[in-house]
Amino acid sequence: MKTVTICGSMRFKNEMLKTSFMLELDYHFNVLQCVYNTENKSISESEQKTLEEAHFKKIEISDAIYVLDINGYIGKQVTKEIEYAESLGKEIIYDSKFNGENKPERQKTEVKFYDSVDESLLRFAVIISKKNGQWVLCKHRDRDTYEVPGGHREEGEEIIDTAKRELYEETGAIKYSIKPICVYSVTASDNFNGVETFGGLYYADIEELESELHSEIEKVLLLNELPDKWTYPLIQPKLLEEAKRRGFL
Repeated sequence: MKTVTICGSMRFKNEMLKTSFMLELDYHFNVLQCVYNTENKSISESEQKTLEEAHFKKIEISDAIYVLDINGYIGKQVTKEIEYAESLGKEIIYDSKFNGENKPERQKTEVKFYDSVDESLLRFAVIISKKNGQWVLCKHRDRDTYEVPGGHREEGEEIIDTAKRELYEETGAIKYSIKPICVYSVTASDNFNGVETFGGLYYADIEELESELHSEIEKVLLLNELPDKWTYPLIQPKLLEEAKRRGFL
């Protein structure tokens, strides 16, 4: 019996549980789990470190790791786990390449665009931004990928205010013009259990940035060319394509 440790972003926790069940029942793997905090309770930095150390110990006693790379996403922490497993000579099994006949079906990520919807449905704001003709992108401190500024709408907040707040928190923009582009929606298995969710898409032309950031963003990048390594590779490029199609870029 092969012992494997499941590795993946906690955004895929439901998929990891389903996959673990499939691997044990149908393929007789001995699966070492990494999904425990299903109630999303707050944990301290020391507790998080303890969990990470335990996970690396699991990798040490495993024959392989099973990486849930759904939609091509592999976060910074999982990248470290892969590198550690490789250093120990462990087999790396990627979900995207595993061809088991009983493998759970992965719902494809679908992105749609609308001119408008009921504003109460809008849960996110994403702001495609430029400064002096350069793309303004963010790098989260826990990831080695890049993303367009944006985030969740807070209770009681107008969606335009969400866009302005997220733009400031993630880029430090203090002087800018901002325009709505359209509404977008995402339907994916790792996104609100496969339910279509909506967000406002905006364009901002930034004139001035603060030097200090007020969020989990590690740094802001000004780029002449768009990067290849997106945090959400099946979503963000499509938002940019739609903004270009509508004449904003």
